[in-house]
Amino acid sequence: MNTLHTRSKLRLPACRVFITSILAAYTAPTFAVDNVTSSGLGTVVGVVAPNPGTNNLVTGAAISKDYAISGGTLRTSNLFHSFGEFSLSPDESATFGPTTASNIIGRVTGGSESIINGQINSASPANLYLINPAGMVFGASASLNVDGVFHATTADYLKMGDDSEFHAAPQAGEVLSSAAPQAFGFLAPSAEIRVEGSRIVGTSANQGIQLAAGNITIENASIELPGGDISLRAMNEAGEIAVIPNPDSDTSPASGTVTITNSTLKGPEAGPPIGRVYLSGDQVNLSGSNILAAADNAAQLQLRIMTTNAVGNDEFVGVDDIVIDGTPIGTPVDRSTWGRVKSLYR
Repeated sequence: MNTLHTRSKLRLPACRVFITSILAAYTAPTFAVDNVTSSGLGTVVGVVAPNPGTNNLVTGAAISKDYAISGGTLRTSNLFHSFGEFSLSPDESATFGPTTASNIIGRVTGGSESIINGQINSASPANLYLINPAGMVFGASASLNVDGVFHATTADYLKMGDDSEFHAAPQAGEVLSSAAPQAFGFLAPSAEIRVEGSRIVGTSANQGIQLAAGNITIENASIELPGGDISLRAMNEAGEIAVIPNPDSDTSPASGTVTITNSTLKGPEAGPPIGRVYLSGDQVNLSGSNILAAADNAAQLQLRIMTTNAVGNDEFVGVDDIVIDGTPIGTPVDRSTWGRVKSLYR
């Protein structure tokens, strides 16, 4: 039976307050880094020197090279890009240029893992999708300067609202849709996404972060948003998972593993805006980590853990019923909602 793996039951008194600190004493792995290159769809990648004083939002280090991304193929509300490689070193950034589109959708076709150890910028409020079936790693110098929701996935295709599919592997005669993205499609067990030593801090109240991959590992890292949802969704078999989780009844499959170790996931400390944390997988492992998401009233959902352990359906449970290894779950704002954790089992 698949279970939520932990070692000791967590019992939190309603008045207890947690002060979360960012884990700084961590040495990130050394990554080999490739450039950002175009592989079609009219995508143009230029290399420019940023203005003096342009620094990484997280590390403060100078950025010496920017990959200026323009062109692409516009279909009303969607702007499509195709990259051969998409990786960034600590002194690099990639900037998606201005667009009227609501969604910027980029695929990586070269077959190499994306190593993001620099800064991703967007000059528009559009949502940004980055699709690489070969996998992704966000290193210690990774940062996001994106106003919309950032979606990173190792899915094989993105299913659109008109049931068409945008594949990571270019298709003969492919038709690009103007419909909104609806689901991440996986054709087989897929690569993982790892966030290692990163401190990803949101820059906009509209910014959310969604990671969808075969397995997801967050280690010695933090993801902090002033607004928007944090969604970590593991899918390690053929199937589809919805782009936007339904806050009341998500029926998307969950077959991979989400592992969060010595890390922090933090939503807004007060609302509005309200940010939720979604963890979805066949197995969800939490150890030595803090998960903090505020609520504006007692009925507001704060954390949702979705697994395939079929022991109930859409139940409210007290925090005493959740077994987690050393991980405090609650809200730093309204103590009356402490323990109002909704777990959905299928």
